[in-house]
Amino acid sequence: MRKKSRREERANLSLRRLDKMAGIPLVLALSLLRRRRPLALARPKSIVVLCFGAIGDTLLATVLLNALSLHYPEARIHICASAANAGALPLLGPRHASAAFPIGNVAAIIRHLRNLKADILIDTTQWARVGALFSLLSGAKRTIGFDTPGQYRGFAYDHPVPHRNDRHETENFLALARVLAPSSAAEPSLHVPDTPPRHIDLNDFPQLDKIVYLHMFASGVSARLKEWPESHWRDLALACREAGFAVCFTGSPQDGPRVKKFLQEQVPAEFLHNGDVRSLAGLLSLPELAWLLRRGAGAVSVNTGILHLMALCGLPTVDLHGPTNPLRWGGVGPNTVSLLAPGKDTGYLNLGFEIPEDATPSLHRLTVEDVLYALRGLGLTAFSL
Repeated sequence: MRKKSRREERANLSLRRLDKMAGIPLVLALSLLRRRRPLALARPKSIVVLCFGAIGDTLLATVLLNALSLHYPEARIHICASAANAGALPLLGPRHASAAFPIGNVAAIIRHLRNLKADILIDTTQWARVGALFSLLSGAKRTIGFDTPGQYRGFAYDHPVPHRNDRHETENFLALARVLAPSSAAEPSLHVPDTPPRHIDLNDFPQLDKIVYLHMFASGVSARLKEWPESHWRDLALACREAGFAVCFTGSPQDGPRVKKFLQEQVPAEFLHNGDVRSLAGLLSLPELAWLLRRGAGAVSVNTGILHLMALCGLPTVDLHGPTNPLRWGGVGPNTVSLLAPGKDTGYLNLGFEIPEDATPSLHRLTVEDVLYALRGLGLTAFSL
């Protein structure tokens, strides 16, 4: 049987239905057998953090990891992730131990968690019952996790934390740390490698600080609603070239064929031939891409995990939102601008699947001029308006 890709794991509707139909009664039944316990007063030696969300969730959850490290510098922090976000784990830093499993490998995950003998387990999963189920079966002395409205999972934890849709997800993650330390304050950050990508000939990139990175494609069940028209990406890429920037399109291995087709059909052949516009989709690991991004001129991305990689690398980043609300999911970093498409039918996604039956794409209402204006505001003054 063909192994499922990470993207397939995230967008698998059968897994979502199973999580809801079997997960809710299982979590409820196991919760009834387990009495909630008060928070231990002793300083923990072992803290386990479950990261079963997407890549973007994992990168933003570094705010929680940083808060825990500041408050419990002597504790060993273990991260348990899924195959869907395993590529992000090296960016979380060498201080934390980590392991990743296919989400369906229930026995291996439970065995791993029980072997860790956690004093405290923190589940960052926002809606899926699978995180609550693993928390209940982990053997951890105390558990903390989200009580998300309508998801029937908060009763699984010793210390449920309200998951709110009126604040950025980094604030939700930080609220988990504040169960342990009410005054916790931290920022998300990444551990970017010092060594350049081995798979890229840097002679092909003579001016790393003159590259603009563009990310066209999202993932998940609402991916099509998060996409900007290809004609807009073409015009933006040509505007970058006119302003003297090289252009690199990023993407996952699954995005590679789509990016290649787009470049062949939309971009002048001479730009492709001399490398002024190229695709990096599927060619680099996330840490390797982060090394390049940290040295780039700017970036534009739809709302997806790479957006948060770009922003947290400190790259001047413009993120494009239609169904997603930038107040919840906008880029976090020192040089970011979030653009929300105009209209009353935008900004409605909270957990990622609240899609109206009549939902239609709205990102086309953001113009190339809107993006160029935002890039100029971030310091890329070579763009003319």
